Amino acid sequence: MRICPSNEPRILELHGGAVTITVKPSNSVLRTAARAKAQAAVTRLKDGGEVMTEYGFGETDYDLLDDTFIMLGFSQLMYAVELGERLITEWSGYEDEKDNALPVNRDTIVAVMKQDAEQFLNKEAVEADRVAREGNVSPLSRTGTGEGAENTAKAASAKKPTAPKENAE
Repeated sequence: MRICPSNEPRILELHGGAVTITVKPSNSVLRTAARAKAQAAVTRLKDGGEVMTEYGFGETDYDLLDDTFIMLGFSQLMYAVELGERLITEWSGYEDEKDNALPVNRDTIVAVMKQDAEQFLNKEAVEADRVAREGNVSPLSRTGTGEGAENTAKAASAKKPTAPKENAE
């Protein structure tokens, strides 16, 4: 099995390219760490909600915690924030109310992910999903049997009759 993950940063385009986010290469360690930290936060959230301020919500939002589906939304937000904090190196297209570019830090990642968590996670997952669809830990192969393969056979130059069947009666 050939293992050759990319060490190059990737640029994710959100909102039709109006926003770009540059991310470091992701791997299972970073994803698992982000997922584990988010899961720990969800557990603390279920036990009383004190982590809500870490993710941009206040005490007035505590009543939302009674809804299972809202909790799923919080879980996704928390994962996006934790993954974003580990991977995002820069972005463009996010501005404050005075049209100043937002710096990349925990507070702005929280604010951005409250708005764009789903898009970010979908775009970030594309590379990992491409590897999974190929069926190993290598990038898509143009000549392999996976999704990245191209048809390399040449078209027949002329039609030939089918082979005769044996014992045709």
